[in-house]
Amino acid sequence: MKSCWPVRGYDTDLERVIELVSMTRERVNFIHELWDQTDFFFEAPSSYDKAAVKKRWKEGSPAVIRELRAVLEKAEPFTSEETEKVVKAWIEEKDYGMGAVMNAFRLVIVGGLRGPHLFDIIAWLGREETLERIDRGLEKLA
Repeated sequence: MKSCWPVRGYDTDLERVIELVSMTRERVNFIHELWDQTDFFFEAPSSYDKAAVKKRWKEGSPAVIRELRAVLEKAEPFTSEETEKVVKAWIEEKDYGMGAVMNAFRLVIVGGLRGPHLFDIIAWLGREETLERIDRGLEKLA
């Protein structure tokens, strides 16, 4: 069954829309607020929040995000639960700070420091789109 995304006309499966609304329902009170909380699911960032970049994108962020990309490329299956488990184990193994990695990761995926659980976002986007967003973010921020 197909459903048209109500605000911008994106055509996507009704099941995916239900999943998306479920992820964001705590952040939305009215239907007109829905696009502001979900736009990044449909449109990859074309710019990055300057304040967030200044605060969260550090000198070592590009190298860490490149490593993270390699970890995600191999994660099987590419689900929220599995990617979270693999990424957290990698962060612990490398002794990276969770906040430093996750904030930089959110920046390249979303364009800012907003949205629901990051691993739910990337599972919804899928591996290919996630890796493409990492590549674009690295190109623009590194």
